[in-house]
Parts: sequence; structure tokens; C-alpha cells
Amino acid sequence: IEVSDEDVVSYFDENSGNYNFPERARIQYIELDSKALASNIDVTEEEAQFYYDDNTALYVVSEQREASHILLEADVDDANQVAEKASVLKDLKLRIEGGESFADLAREFSEDIGSSGNGGSLGIIAPFDPSDEYPSDQALADALYQLEKEGSISDPVVSAAGVHLLKVDRVIEESGKPFEEVKDDIIAQMQQDQADTEYFDLREILSEQSFDSPESLESASDASGLELQNSDWIDVTNGSGPVLSNRQVLAAIFSPDVKDEGNNSELIEVADRHVVVLRVLEYEGERPQTLDDVRDQVIDTLKSERAGEALDDLAAAAVERL
Repeated sequence: IEVSDEDVVSYFDENSGNYNFPERARIQYIELDSKALASNIDVTEEEAQFYYDDNTALYVVSEQREASHILLEADVDDANQVAEKASVLKDLKLRIEGGESFADLAREFSEDIGSSGNGGSLGIIAPFDPSDEYPSDQALADALYQLEKEGSISDPVVSAAGVHLLKVDRVIEESGKPFEEVKDDIIAQMQQDQADTEYFDLREILSEQSFDSPESLESASDASGLELQNSDWIDVTNGSGPVLSNRQVLAAIFSPDVKDEGNNSELIEVADRHVVVLRVLEYEGERPQTLDDVRDQVIDTLKSERAGEALDDLAAAAVERL
């Protein structure tokens, strides 16, 4: 499709009212980003090592043991009864050491209904830690972790439930990540934790100062120590960069309270722990575009319209021939 200059001028003159620059504004703003704060926080390797040592459970799983037991119930306050039950268990231990199956004897003699049918299996017993939500019985855990290897059998152990014979079924070795492997992650986490604390303090300051002094952001900048930034022209339909192109930011810029009344905006959440507060420095409404501004757009429009007309003519001729 060929389009002449005369056609372009004629079309623009007839439709000039459809060609306008959108309203735009220049703004001043303060940005508060927790991630940016984190990048300026120093954490030493010594501090990271202290954190690792103080939170070892987050990175290292201590040795654990699977165990089985044979329980003979007894009144643990009755020394004679405890001694009698312990004597029975000592005889059972000798039978096991002589080659009989611990699991078979547990099924026959254990009075723990929950485990006897399963050969006395108790599953994993962690080392005793009273801070656990469900700590293991201290006497049982201590006796179990004193045994040297898999297959070892304890002497009779007294607990609140009675007298036990314990067997180590499996030793699960300590596992986890050494400090050097997680050092960088720990430093990053410590930086972010400190930054988050600082972020919420500064956010409160920004909110209060920008509200108390609605016609300026200088007091908010002075009180928070955060930089006042000025933007280039921002169109109502298109900002600049990921922050100033944010829909909520654009809506705030061109809202009557900010654009017309000259007030500071409220804090605008542009991402998680990332806010902006702004005010309009200069505003321009819609203004007409010249032919030079939209010449290429007019040419494209004319070509598209004429191509559509040509296509309709070709289609009609094809139908006529058919």
C-alpha cells in the first residue's frame, strides 16, 4: 500500500482530535526497601559462626537410634518387685546372647501392648531433651545412647512404666551441613533479619512524618535518613522502571488528592517490605500532538485501512468467480 503525504496530512487534519499526549507528572519520592537495607549491613564471619553454634539444630541432625525393648510392668517404688522383674530380664538377656531372637522374646514376654506384637520395636528414640515438645524418657534415652553399637543390649533399666531391656536396632549417624557450607546463607539471613527490624522502624517514621507534613517530604527524609529522589516525566499510562511503573504508584500520582491538592501520598506497598511515598512536583494535562509526532502512526493506520478495503475487494471478486 502506498500512502502519499497529501493523504497523511488530510487524514490528520480530519482526526487531529484523536491524537493527544497523555497527562504526565514529575514527582519527588522516598523509597524504602528491606532488601536494599540488607545489602548495607555488615555481618562478620565470627557473628555467623556464633549464630551457627547457637542454632545447630537448624543445620545438623544429631545422632539418633532405633530401638526395641521388652517391658515388664512394675511398681517402681517397690524395690523387691523391681528386683524381681530385673532378674527375669537378666535371664532373658542371657537367652538372647545365647542365640534366641530378641523380637520373639519381646512378643512372648513384653507387657507393652503397643510394641510387643511388633517385636518390641519403639522406632527412633532421640537423645533426651527436656525442651522437646514430647521428650523421650530420660532413663531409657540415656541407657540407649550408652550402648556402643547396633545389636547391643542394655542391662535392665527402670522407668516410670516398669523395667526394660533395650536393644539398639540401628544407629543413624549425625548428618547435616558444616558451617562453611552454610556460612553465606547465614550471613544473608542475619543481614535480612536486621534489615527487617530497621525497615519496620523506618516505615513507621515515614508514615508519621509524611502525614504530619503533607505538603513536603523533606521532614520525612530528614527523620528517616532516606534519600529524596526526583523522577523524569511519567505518563499516566507508563511509568519508569519497576517501581514507578507500579499500577498503585501511577494511580497515586494522578489521584486528585496528590495531583490537584498537592498532598503527599500514603505509603504505597510495591512489593513485600518495599514501600514508596511520593508527591507531585509538576503536572501537565493532555496536550495535542503534532503531525510530526504521529506521522508514522497515521501512515500505519492508513495502510491498515486500505489493506482491509483491498482484502474485501479481493474476497468479493473470489466469491463472484466461484
